[in-house]
Amino acid sequence: MEKSAMKRAALKHYNRMIKWAGKQPANEKVSTTKMKTLLHEIYFGDDCVYCQEDLKQQKKQNYPVCSECALCKNDECCDRLWSKMVYSKTWKTWIKNAQLVREYIKKNG
Repeated sequence: MEKSAMKRAALKHYNRMIKWAGKQPANEKVSTTKMKTLLHEIYFGDDCVYCQEDLKQQKKQNYPVCSECALCKNDECCDRLWSKMVYSKTWKTWIKNAQLVREYIKKNG
């Protein structure tokens, strides 16, 4: 997939998730099951165009997963911002961290 198309797709993906999360009770515990069931996408590799492209290339060229991903830095997705998002306890915190990931994608994707 073309780099600019990947970036657009990833940003749309984050926009949809952030919009959906914004409709959840702010202090409710984050639930990937709820998000996947109701939105049909979540913030893990199966729904990330960068992860999917990296996996395709990794299988062809036999390099370590994520080592060639445009979003990975020092073996961390989105310079550790993704990890902060993943470990968010409430939707309010998740949204804040997801917005940081989205900004990272805008700048680095």
